[in-house]
Parts: sequence; structure tokens; C-alpha cells
Amino acid sequence: EAAQFVEAGYFDDAWQVDRGLQMRRVRARKPEPHVFAHIEEIAPEGSAAHVRITDADGEPVHTARVTGRWLGEVERVSSTVTDEDGWCEFSAREAAQGRRGFEVVNVMATGATYDWTADRARGPARALIPTSLPPTIFPEDPVRISVAALAGDFSGTLAGDFSGTVTVRLIAPTGDVTPARVTLQIAAGERREVGFTWRADGRAAGPCLLRAELSAGTTTATCPILVNVLEPRDPALALVEVKGTDCDFGAPCSVAATLSNYGCDEPVTATVRCAILEAREYPEAKTVTIEPGETVTVTFEGAALDRGEYTTRVSVAGARAVTGTSKFAVR
Repeated sequence: EAAQFVEAGYFDDAWQVDRGLQMRRVRARKPEPHVFAHIEEIAPEGSAAHVRITDADGEPVHTARVTGRWLGEVERVSSTVTDEDGWCEFSAREAAQGRRGFEVVNVMATGATYDWTADRARGPARALIPTSLPPTIFPEDPVRISVAALAGDFSGTLAGDFSGTVTVRLIAPTGDVTPARVTLQIAAGERREVGFTWRADGRAAGPCLLRAELSAGTTTATCPILVNVLEPRDPALALVEVKGTDCDFGAPCSVAATLSNYGCDEPVTATVRCAILEAREYPEAKTVTIEPGETVTVTFEGAALDRGEYTTRVSVAGARAVTGTSKFAVR
């Protein structure tokens, strides 16, 4: 059932959607009644784990749906709903036999976005949490990846009040990672952000599994990080600018796109396409030839549109990542 995957947030760590998409959207638009929710506390008690969900101001989030997982010889995933004080309870039941601990997998709430980067707890099995990473990358671009190191129990060895020196690394199957490792002091209950830059160095397109590793003495915790490597950008063409011109109601709309042949010693012929997204208008594509080192501006004339704001997207047929957008208004 699809709902089970949604509730669990694709809880298999090697299979994640772009979890930052909704957070970026909400932060940009700032809808008034919307809030950010996070895990404030996980309190074990006998054969149960109690979880409290609050918003960014520390207020309890009522009727948030929380999915949790008991870890051990028997793993059990279940969902429940928070009460008026933001608390919910998970019973260990048969998973209590030989269990290593409990962790929260995902949080959902109406009118709220789960901000996992603000979690004050996730569960004893988590010592590293990815906090910033792009879901897709181009192989020629350096990638910034951040993880949060948590002072707590991991690998069933360190106690929750652990304090001391830890070393964090990002391990990639190919390319270079800088810095190679970060050593830091972490206090009991503290959360520290660590950033790395990965250069894929021409890695083939497809999924790539990286691994964040935290070590303290002889104890190690790891966290898988999955990114998708795209095909390389077109080596010759660049879309320098896309500009939609504001116009009066009843007048045809106009879009201009400037392209450059910067990476080829021979003329490049390109078929340029234009779309006006909200109106579902697609002016006729145009084919141009661009000499080496030259730029060409292609102009599209569209139909008269209703009053409002529109987004135009320009792309080049068969050219990877040669695309751009612009906004314009009809007054």
C-alpha cells in the first residue's frame, strides 16, 4: 500500500525521495498557518518508547502521525498519533527480545512539514543524520554534503551521555572528498554539523551510494547517502540568458534566449524550444547555427495571453542541461 511507504518516509536508507524539497518550498513561500515539526524527545520506559513532537517554537504538535521502528532480532515498524501534549507511545511487544533500541522513521502532520534537521532525538541507532545533500548532481560539479554528528548511543556501545573525541569521514566510491576527515570534540547531548565536498570526477551516470562514517575509539557508526549522477552537460552550448518581456493585455508575448558556442571549434546547429508553462503555449521551435565563440539570440513570439504572471522555459533539443527559465507579466 502506498500509504505505508509515505508513513515510513521510504525508511530504507538506500531509497530516499528528495526530502528537502518540501522544506525548501515552505521556507520560500512562508504560508501563514504552516509550521515545521521535529522530534523533541524520545523517552524509553520499560517495554515502551515515548516520543514527543513539537514545532519550531517548542509547542506540541497535536495528531502528528509518527512512524517508529524497534531494532533487534525482530524488527517491528508501526505508526501512531500524538496527543494534545505532542506525546505518543510505541510498545516493544515481540521486538523486545534482543532489541538494540528504538528509532523514529518519519513524522507527518497536517499543516506541518517534518524538519528532520531540527530533531533533538531520532533514536539510539542514529549517530549520523544527513542534513544537506542534492538528490541529483552533474559529474563535473563539486557537491556539498553535510551530516549531523550526534552525541549518543550508536552500534550499541556508547552510552547516551557519551562525551569525547569523534572522527567523521565521507567515503565515496570514486572521486575526491575534502576534507578527508574531521575530528571534533562532542559533549553529551550535543549536535555538531560537519560539511564535506565531493568531486565525482566524471563518474558514469546512475545512482551512487556514499557513506558517512563516525568513529570514537574502536566503535564506528555509518550512514548511507544515495545521490543520482546525471549525464554530463552539453560540452559545447551554454544558455546565457532567457528573458520574457512584460506586455499589455491583447499584445503578443515575446521571449528571447541567448546561446553561446563556447566549447566547440566548429559551428554548432541547435534546435531551440520554448514553452509558456501556465498557458500551455508552445511557440514554434527554431533552428540556429552558432559559430565558435559566438553568441546568438533567438526570439519567440507567442499568442496574446490573459492577464497574469507566466513562466517561460527554453531548452535545446538533445543537449543535456541546456535549459533556463524566466518570468514575465501580462498587464
